[in-house]
Formats: sequence, C-alpha cells, structure tokens
Amino acid sequence: SKPAMSHAVENGLIYGKSSDRIAPQDNLTRAEMATIINRAFGATVTKDISEFSDVAESQWYYNDIKKAYNMQTLYGDAGKTMRPDAFIIREEAIAIVARAMVLSGYSATNLDRFKDKANIADWAVDPLASMAANGYVNGDEKSNINPKAFITREEFAQLLHNIVKHYYDAE
Repeated sequence: SKPAMSHAVENGLIYGKSSDRIAPQDNLTRAEMATIINRAFGATVTKDISEFSDVAESQWYYNDIKKAYNMQTLYGDAGKTMRPDAFIIREEAIAIVARAMVLSGYSATNLDRFKDKANIADWAVDPLASMAANGYVNGDEKSNINPKAFITREEFAQLLHNIVKHYYDAE
C-alpha cells in the first residue's frame, strides 16, 4: 500500500496526524474518512447537522461532517449521533465509497469469492458486492473481506487507489 499512501498524501487526500507522522497503520476514524471522501470528490456543499448531539462546531471535522452528510456518504445512527471519533469498520468504509460513487445494484454472488461473506451485514451486501464486482475490493491473502475489522489509513488509501489511479487538481 506504500504507492497508494504516497499518492493519497501527495494529492492532499490524507494529511499527517502531526508534522512528522502519517500513521498509515492507525485505524481510520469516521471523521477522517468523511474528510478524505470530501477531498477526493471535491465536496463543498454542507447540510445542517444540528440534530446530531456529538458533533460540536469547535471540532476540526465539523464542516467535513456537514459536507459528508449532505453528500449522503455519512449517516447518523438511530440515537442521533455521528460517532465522528469512532473507528470505522471495513464494511462501513467500503459502503461509503460505494455511495459516493453512486454504485449499487450488483449481484450478491460477487461476494462468493470471500470466505467470510457470511459476516457481512445485510445492509452492506449491495455496496460491497458492487465494489467487488468492479474490482475495487479484492480481499486479503486468505480470501477474506474482513467486514467487521477496523480499516487502517493505508488500507483506505489503497481502496481509493484501486478506484482512482490519477488525480487532477483542476475544477
């Protein structure tokens, strides 16, 4: 994933956690993921998120959560929380990318190659099958998709790299 991480950093999708630390093996938070998706897709329009009790205006990610909510890539839960500081699991991250790409409608049989497909939540089958059908999600060396595992910053960079090989800086 080193080339993918390098491309993500060089193209402004992923920033360091400090001036000297990229932290590729750290788990990705929901706020970080929303921010990266917003940057990747050039999201600028926001939507009111005052109904969510856990996103304070003073937080660094406030506007990015508003953008992701408007883009319909990030939803809150039934308890009216966004959980921005929570680590995101792989099926959630993959589904968010599928929503950003408006990618759906592929057969669940596209998940048959993954040994752990039974662990995928019902709501995540369509987006994961769609991403797998297009070759964006390939699983690990043991043919697992690991839907309930946290996704790391470098794994998310690789997922984006599987989709976008070239970055453009023009509007």
